[in-house]
Amino acid sequence: MVVLIIVLVLAASCAALYFLAFDTLVFVTDSAYSQVIPAKDLLSLRIHCLFRGVRLRVLRLPDSVFENPATFSSAVPGMKGSYVLLSPVAAVQASRTLTEVSRILGSSVVAAIDADESPDLFDITFVSDDRTAWEKAALALAVQLRPMSQNAALVYDSQTSFDVKDIIDGFDTGRLSVFYSDGSRRLFNSETASKLSELSVVVAMCPHLSGLADLVRDSGSVSWIVDYRFAPAVPKENLFGVIVPDLKAAADSLLKTKKGQVRSLPLEYAYEKR
Repeated sequence: MVVLIIVLVLAASCAALYFLAFDTLVFVTDSAYSQVIPAKDLLSLRIHCLFRGVRLRVLRLPDSVFENPATFSSAVPGMKGSYVLLSPVAAVQASRTLTEVSRILGSSVVAAIDADESPDLFDITFVSDDRTAWEKAALALAVQLRPMSQNAALVYDSQTSFDVKDIIDGFDTGRLSVFYSDGSRRLFNSETASKLSELSVVVAMCPHLSGLADLVRDSGSVSWIVDYRFAPAVPKENLFGVIVPDLKAAADSLLKTKKGQVRSLPLEYAYEKR
């Protein structure tokens, strides 16, 4: 009985320390963003923050908050924390409505993902840079397929955020087929699906493609490496890998930033094989 009481007292003390003594990082997400970020990545971020003496609070804003400037502005005070990280939709909403999140939250150090840099709105602006992660994914895939007779493919469109040359150069000649959609070919998906089968493609990489879900459906057993935002369009059995934002690196940069130290930083991405 005494041991139980001691354990309960220690647990209560640890809980009090966690909630009262630790700084708080509030990760503000919209419903769509919270659905595509893997739960294990959020758990990893929570543990990462804990080892740095910071408590992570994930604040998922309902879609109604983004319907007009007034509802978004009214939600800002609830984001209060030592540090605040805004998901892309929340950041863009603040930019479009000129909501001065940094000023409203006072001492909070505010960072925004993929928003226009503005010292009146944010302390840090993270600009997504997924090129290196895609190069690592391509290199890993090229090495894996090299001793086999199977091939890979790269499928992308004009909204891909980087030059794909380095991805292409990582493969031996004839081992990578490239399919580019300029949006004008109505039959692009069905034609590409047929080619993937004809060329014995086992894994396709897709940084960005409008209508990817249809291509995945038509491609049968082909496995896919995709940007995290497209992961829901790929059945789990066909998901070979995902390119995800490195939120732990973003948190580290945020925790090193002082209020008013305005800067723009790259948001690195990582390749996760499934």
